[in-house]
Amino acid sequence: MNSRADFCDIYKPVYLSRQDTEETKKQIDGNNAVWVGLCKKKLS
Repeated sequence: MNSRADFCDIYKPVYLSRQDTEETKKQIDGNNAVWVGLCKKKLS
């Protein structure tokens, strides 16, 4: 079973590139926002 802890242990924030399309940038921002919401408090 997957859990928030599993996600927080394996996910690494993704950084944008100038070459990324707008759609890719939106997806990166969305994934990183999930990481912040679920995992950032765990690091503090």
